[in-house]
Amino acid sequence: MKQWWTLYLKEFKDSATIFGLIFTLVAGIELYAILHAGQLQGMVWSLVPLGIVISMMPLILFYSYPQEWKSDARYLLMSLPIPRFVIGLSKYLAVLSIGMLLLIICLMGIYWNALHFPEWESLQRSLDFSQDVTVDRAINPLEMFQNNVWGIGILFFSATLYFMLGFVVAVQSVNLITRRFTFFVTILTGIGGWYLYFKLGGLVLGWFGQSNIDYFTLASNPLPTLQMFILGWGFYTFLMGFLFLVGGLFLTEKYLEI
Repeated sequence: MKQWWTLYLKEFKDSATIFGLIFTLVAGIELYAILHAGQLQGMVWSLVPLGIVISMMPLILFYSYPQEWKSDARYLLMSLPIPRFVIGLSKYLAVLSIGMLLLIICLMGIYWNALHFPEWESLQRSLDFSQDVTVDRAINPLEMFQNNVWGIGILFFSATLYFMLGFVVAVQSVNLITRRFTFFVTILTGIGGWYLYFKLGGLVLGWFGQSNIDYFTLASNPLPTLQMFILGWGFYTFLMGFLFLVGGLFLTEKYLEI
């Protein structure tokens, strides 16, 4: 356990500068948004850091994961009395930890701005759909999510970050163990992984009858239907992230050579 903790802290130290810069950027934007709470610009700016976190965290892991194998440090790491997969797992957990902390900061900023946004009720009314003659009730997206929006938001963005980092581990593991045509094999692995994710996603949700949601289904039973779809896709994303992570760590453990 001590070796695990030591490697985990090492990853924080190795990426401390970039972590600090992103933390400062995200916290600074959210602070600016909070100071302008109640205005449209505050609401808009509070959403910007989400894109930064979701895009930057996988990139950090993508470049840090094979770092030791590109330098002499790999000889020291490979000689440690620990399984090889622990090296990659420590990198994954370090990036995931800071990513989840940043997501919490983002969601807190969004929540604060939503509470103080004066146009929230008028925005809700403006998003009402016109009544269809064949449907007894209209769809109101904000009404469907007003009691569950934060739980759904946390699930969606957490699952997305979790999946993206697991996906990076799998792709980089293939990159490290491939000896010929490394670039093309890595690209094909990435494309194949995304295809597998969306292909299996449609099949899995289809088994539960959630692959097709039309206007009439939502109109007749809006909240449970959309809730189940988002929850189903969120849990599926968590599962695929776990499978990609395990697959990548398995390849590292069995086939990685100095």
